[in-house]
Amino acid sequence: MAKKRVIPIVLFGLTASFLVVLTSFFFPAFRQLIQGTAFMVILILIFLLGLLLLFLVLRQKVKQPLRKFLLLTSIGAVGFFGGAFLHNFFYGLGVLFNNIPVLGFLMELLHVAFFLISILVSPVIFLIGLIGSLIIFLRKKV
Repeated sequence: MAKKRVIPIVLFGLTASFLVVLTSFFFPAFRQLIQGTAFMVILILIFLLGLLLLFLVLRQKVKQPLRKFLLLTSIGAVGFFGGAFLHNFFYGLGVLFNNIPVLGFLMELLHVAFFLISILVSPVIFLIGLIGSLIIFLRKKV
């Protein structure tokens, strides 16, 4: 019974962390407070909470459609950080293999694809899952 209470806490942590990041984009004064290391810590927190949520949803028997929305939320959170890491990884490989045309093009293609996944796809998936999960939690008061 206590395990099921962990999911709303993790979801609340993800929501709060996401709102801090979102606020830093729109309010320059707030951005000054959390620049540098603090911002990176918040992004790592989002990644770790996303992994924890993914683990909890897969281990526990969460009913549909809540399960789908929680999975979307966790995949979006993990995908942002993972996509950014893979973008930089393939960019570095692209610099190394720039002299080999086929490998250079492949690395360029992969680093652009993971950049788009990280910047465009993951936040949208995260928001869809988060909004859907919050609506279900607030309606059913799970």
